[in-house]
Amino acid sequence: MDSNPLPASSDGYTRFTDGGLDEGEEVNPVHSQLAASDATVTVLSPHLDDAVLSAWHVLSSGQPSHVVTMFAGRPNPGVLTPLDAEHAATDSSDWVDRRRTDDSRALKFAGSSLMHLDFLISSIACGP
Repeated sequence: MDSNPLPASSDGYTRFTDGGLDEGEEVNPVHSQLAASDATVTVLSPHLDDAVLSAWHVLSSGQPSHVVTMFAGRPNPGVLTPLDAEHAATDSSDWVDRRRTDDSRALKFAGSSLMHLDFLISSIACGP
């Protein structure tokens, strides 16, 4: 016998067959919890675009949100990490600027405010 009284489907939504919801009505647990409050949701993002890729469901819920990205620092011009070179960048500083812009645009689209902190990722801080 399944010990979970609220089975989730493969898409992550819980389907209820009784208890106040119409049969088959879908409730997303994250949206339900957010809708119960008007508090601002703060998402801590380790790297640029992590919040957009991993927490879009929360950011696009209509709930006020703020994203703090930790490792969004710009290296000195003239530095090029191997990973940035793999992305066809010629300068890591310019590449970080582009990624910060992309991140800002996506978060603006979601209606989220943001703060990019200036910590450098280890491959830049320690050198390749």
